[in-house]
Amino acid sequence: MKSPFVLTSQQMIAAVRDLDGDKLNTRTLASWARTGIIVPSIVWRHKRGRYHPRVYSLNDLAKIRLVVRMRKAGISMPKVRTILAYLSQELQEALKPKTNATLIVNGWQGTIVRRPGSFDLEIPSGQLRLPLAEVVNGNRQAAEEVSRAA
Repeated sequence: MKSPFVLTSQQMIAAVRDLDGDKLNTRTLASWARTGIIVPSIVWRHKRGRYHPRVYSLNDLAKIRLVVRMRKAGISMPKVRTILAYLSQELQEALKPKTNATLIVNGWQGTIVRRPGSFDLEIPSGQLRLPLAEVVNGNRQAAEEVSRAA
């Protein structure tokens, strides 16, 4: 079932600020969309300007929160790109509600996704330990609040 919530760039920025207290701006979102890091999954016509909006889903919000947290922890953008590519191809359930997966970025040794009851999955890619539920929890409520505020 698709999520009924769609978020504009401004609503996405407000949701990230409300949930994590992190600052994000439209230029950063535009850059991430242009370079393919976080491409809006609802609407984006690969054009610039206010008349060509980017519209995001709740899954996009989880990915953006993950990228913001990894960048805040000092993880390079090439490594962030590698981690996101692996998560989107191999572990699509990792950024869904009720996930129990944990992302562990351990220096030069590599990146591991740990799920209870399963083998650790190593992502060929620095120690950041991030329960992935933290980038999913609260997204729906934040989307509702910023949608009402608009």
